[in-house]
Amino acid sequence: MKLRKLVLPVLAAVMMAFVGCTPEPAAIIDTYYVTVEPGEWSKNADMGYYFHETQLPAITNHVIDNGAVFCYYIDNYGYDNLMPYVYPYTDDNGDLFWQNIRYDLTTGQITFIIQESDMYTGGAVNSRMKFKVSIMYNRQ
Repeated sequence: MKLRKLVLPVLAAVMMAFVGCTPEPAAIIDTYYVTVEPGEWSKNADMGYYFHETQLPAITNHVIDNGAVFCYYIDNYGYDNLMPYVYPYTDDNGDLFWQNIRYDLTTGQITFIIQESDMYTGGAVNSRMKFKVSIMYNRQ
């Protein structure tokens, strides 16, 4: 009698542990790396920002409607900084400025955007910028 009381709860716990288990994950995460060279940026002087459009066919309507896209700016030290990212810096006169580094999505494309705190676009982006794009979606 005592063995029966012990075996049934253990058997029920083991069965519940394996309910719904499949060898395939429920969500898929694909990661892409994008490097933007200094001369590849365009300007939107009216809105005060620089932008670069990159074709990324993995950004589908299914991903936009049912998944998630996370983007990271990889700084000069190799750290991943989740975007939008506000990057503070000082100019040659010691004045404090910041860059708002963000992105926009549409089907098949990601647009990287850099906007200075003073919205000045008279200069240029002078350094190579690296980004990591992680796309998460569920199985269809």
